[in-house]
Amino acid sequence: TFWNANILTELSDGDIDVETQSGDLEVLADSSSTAGTLSLSAADHLRVTSGNLGAASDLMLSAENGDITVAAGREVASQAGHIMLRAGENITLDALSQLTTLGAGDVCLAAGWNTPDADVTLSGNVTTEAGNIEVMASRDILIGGAANLSTVTPALPPGTPSGNIILIAGLGYPMPGDDALVNDGGGDIVQDGVSVVSSASGSILASANNLLLNSGSMVANSGTIG
Repeated sequence: TFWNANILTELSDGDIDVETQSGDLEVLADSSSTAGTLSLSAADHLRVTSGNLGAASDLMLSAENGDITVAAGREVASQAGHIMLRAGENITLDALSQLTTLGAGDVCLAAGWNTPDADVTLSGNVTTEAGNIEVMASRDILIGGAANLSTVTPALPPGTPSGNIILIAGLGYPMPGDDALVNDGGGDIVQDGVSVVSSASGSILASANNLLLNSGSMVANSGTIG
């Protein structure tokens, strides 16, 4: 059963912090922190279904034992901070969904803290002006489908670094209190459709067992691809 976040109330310091001790969390209405951070944490699955999320500072979504899904057309935005999505299992951005940070805010997606078989599936837009974009999955990173994936949209003066794009598939995560890896990696990065991975003045760093660029484009306008 979902805990339905229809109205998220701002605290006196401008922060919004919601955590479920059990079950799932589903966002059904627009919610934003006008002066601070926004943090939503689900014990199992977290779904941004019918509302948009915004924060003046950092925006964090966590699904400890399940998936994070941002539904088609939904927006998750930070005005002056970072965006972090951390899932025990899969992360999915549906078509026309959007993660956006302004300025030097980073976007980080990390899937598979609890399983070696988690994927990050990106069919929406991930944009940052001058921050880094980091996508990590314990198995595969899948970019594309029918929609474009725009990872960097520079909106700052010419010559301003627009950050790097880091894609790591098959990443083994350490167990709590242990330096040993859960798995040894071996995931793939797959790009298809009309997707675009583009860094305006940074580099694109991809680490995977296989890098399969079936269609779409991967461009580092001023940096390197490696």
